[in-house]
Amino acid sequence: MKATLAETSADTPDIPPNIAGTYAKKVEKLAEALNRDEAAETIRGLIERATLTPGAKRSEVDVTL
Repeated sequence: MKATLAETSADTPDIPPNIAGTYAKKVEKLAEALNRDEAAETIRGLIERATLTPGAKRSEVDVTL
């Protein structure tokens, strides 16, 4: 085991084998929560104003909340 660790680069991140599945589940859970009326109302209550301005490139829009 020490030989394997010594051969591994120090900047190699430790990534769980099922990270994609875990991420997908969290995004799905978030989407479900945001689809509920209560969540939408809460978010609306946090936003006083939305300002849209043209972006640097054609068809880009910058949004400031």
